[in-house]
Amino acid sequence: SVTGDPGHKSYFPLEAVSWKSNVGDLASVVLLNRGDLLLIQIYNFTERTFFTIKTKMLQTGKYVLEIRDPSSSEVRASEVSIQGSGAQVELHLFPRREQMVSLTLI
Repeated sequence: SVTGDPGHKSYFPLEAVSWKSNVGDLASVVLLNRGDLLLIQIYNFTERTFFTIKTKMLQTGKYVLEIRDPSSSEVRASEVSIQGSGAQVELHLFPRREQMVSLTLI
């Protein structure tokens, strides 16, 4: 599992998010996993655009959610509230494309 946690041989990597989607709908790599920032590279293989993630390590607070399509420079931005571990966040992804998703504490 690619988690974004640099890990250490003395403990298991910490999972940054869990996905509420079917296996094979998405491919994702967590690039950065901190309490105030989550950065995920995603490829959406489907025409479906709404997906839900459950955050595991983000601090409580308000975040800027950005979904960026690197091929067209198109960006979807919104503000979301995280209420600790287990908070669910709706992502409005681009269909059948690679994209970068970031959640940044305001």
